[in-house]
Amino acid sequence: MTQGKFSVISRRLRDLCLMFGVLLLILLSPYAAMAGWETECADCPHQFSDMGPGSLALDADMLPHVAYGGDNLYYAYYDGVSWQTETVDNGKGVGEFTSLVLDSSGRPHISYYDRINKNLKYAWYDGASWQIETVDSGTGVGKYTSLALDSSGKPHISYAGAGLKYAYYDGVSWQIETVDAGYKGHTSLKLDSSDRPHISYYEYPVGWSG
Repeated sequence: MTQGKFSVISRRLRDLCLMFGVLLLILLSPYAAMAGWETECADCPHQFSDMGPGSLALDADMLPHVAYGGDNLYYAYYDGVSWQTETVDNGKGVGEFTSLVLDSSGRPHISYYDRINKNLKYAWYDGASWQIETVDSGTGVGKYTSLALDSSGKPHISYAGAGLKYAYYDGVSWQIETVDAGYKGHTSLKLDSSDRPHISYYEYPVGWSG
């Protein structure tokens, strides 16, 4: 079993290295060279069997919240005194390619990949408990997720799976579109002031098979 350390740095994204625990690095001031960096353990000690890319969000009080995983889906947040951690989804092989957004009430919403079943999943906290659902299923859908909430608080997700895909909840059910066919990845989704989606993504070379 690999021991891992999940690192988040607020100045630039770095590759994750599997070591031990969960580590968060926070910029103390806008003048990093003057103030330096503060390092805190967000989820330690914790032995992970796998770890994928995580996602960081700051709440209205500028306190950090982190979604991460790979063996399970985890959520950690700093309450102003100490780190609080939760296992959101204890399914085997879930939690890679997380994307975390806090809604207007500060409640977390997370999109992520289910590696075992090859599905896109979505979890959100309703104020009392975590709600989890499968958004899209099929061969390899759900990698490279990016989540946004629209002006009504409804989720929109870009992700890879038989092309660049886009899913949104219309208030009744999930609507799913293939935006661009072929092997795609590393998506980033933003909604404009009219809630229209804009997505950046990577297109793999012709002949790439994943």
